[in-house]
Amino acid sequence: MGFIQSSWIKFNKSGPRANLVLVVVAIGMGTQFQIYNASVLNNLIDKMTPWFNESYYNHYNLPLSKKQLITLWSITVSCVQIGAIFGSLLSKVLAERLGRRLSLLTTGCSCILSSTMMISSKYADSFELFMAGRLLFGLCVGASVSLGSLTVSELAPVRYRGVCGSLLQMFMGLGNTLSLIVTLPELCGNEQKWPIAFVAPLLACLFEVFVLITVKDTPQYLWYSKRDEQSAKEALHFYRHMDSVDFQFEQIKGEIADIETRKSSSSLKALFSKRQNLLPFLMAFAIVFSCQFTGFSTVMAFSKSIFLSAGLEHHVAAYANIDKTGRRIFILSGLSLTTGSLCALAISAAIALKFMIHEVKMVSIPCLFAFQIGYSIFGSVIWAILPELFRQDVRSMAMSIIVCCFFGMQVIVLSSYLHLQEAVGLPLSVTPFIIIGVISITFFYKYLPETKGKSIVEISEYFCPKQTAHQPVSTQSSLVTIKL
Repeated sequence: MGFIQSSWIKFNKSGPRANLVLVVVAIGMGTQFQIYNASVLNNLIDKMTPWFNESYYNHYNLPLSKKQLITLWSITVSCVQIGAIFGSLLSKVLAERLGRRLSLLTTGCSCILSSTMMISSKYADSFELFMAGRLLFGLCVGASVSLGSLTVSELAPVRYRGVCGSLLQMFMGLGNTLSLIVTLPELCGNEQKWPIAFVAPLLACLFEVFVLITVKDTPQYLWYSKRDEQSAKEALHFYRHMDSVDFQFEQIKGEIADIETRKSSSSLKALFSKRQNLLPFLMAFAIVFSCQFTGFSTVMAFSKSIFLSAGLEHHVAAYANIDKTGRRIFILSGLSLTTGSLCALAISAAIALKFMIHEVKMVSIPCLFAFQIGYSIFGSVIWAILPELFRQDVRSMAMSIIVCCFFGMQVIVLSSYLHLQEAVGLPLSVTPFIIIGVISITFFYKYLPETKGKSIVEISEYFCPKQTAHQPVSTQSSLVTIKL
């Protein structure tokens, strides 16, 4: 183990060690890449529902009606989101009691167990085992997404924080893309081989667990929660260049001292009653709200193949430029492109329906293509900026609640859109997404701060200057009155 640690080398004298990049890659494989599990299930619906029906009949000697089968499948699909809602609420407890590294090891091992349950369910002829595996997987993903973003934000130097956060999001694109390839009929997209499609998340989590066993916890956790200066400096040396350790440790101590000066508390009451905590939380909530209500889940349901040609490359582009261009411009440009493409899609669909010009429907192809590009740009930034908004004392709790909101809103969108489309038609069904997109663009243009290259203290000062930090939240206060 010591040999493995000592053999990882530095990239350059001023940058982070290769240790940091390897850990970020491992966390990405164990957290964001796990979107693969949700995507692959959607691609296998025609192959797995007959097995569900057969397994149910073997267990209960009753055939499922079409409506019952749809209901059972819908519950199976939503098990991940339901589990993720509860799992996200556990991330704060895990992060503070076990530490960041051990918490990710726990969720990684649990993901391995859940993948094993799903793989073995067909051979055990048990659809219940598959559903239980999905629920456990959701619990793990809900916790690990929050823990992963939190850990990477604390490990990375300020200069590389955006790159590392965007690298995490790139694994979401990789997971989606790989799910399309693996579920081709020639590979695992058939009735006999579909369990093999669920091996990829298991291998990804095995890699994460192997790497995390050999590394150290975050310097912020070791100093703030454990008050272990020696271990914190060793962690800084492990992840960053030796010459910058003392200076960077003083930065961490300064952040902690600033928290203590403001007499901050990590309680739920402190999160919602103090301006320095509430305003970043509201901004983070606005970001995940705009993320879920851009209609991404809905569009992906209609056009799976677009991701293969448009998604991954733009995550890579964002990864390369986020720390040069900044977070703000990526969020604004991505939202603008998604909103504009939905407008064009709604207009073309309305014209095609009203005037029966079927050729106009071809416009939907470039519209969906542009939408995926826009969401890839926007989505690559959100998990980089969210942890940056919060101070050390409330970061784990705030991220836990934000991730819970993220998956909760996803459940709302997925469960309500088809009913809305059936009631009002395609053009009007995307109108709420367009309206929310326009409002979000206006709000972020006016109020969203640029966090590129700024310390947590500097970002906190943007939301709440020191002279107002101790004041409780007034019912008449607003974002506009505090420098926003």
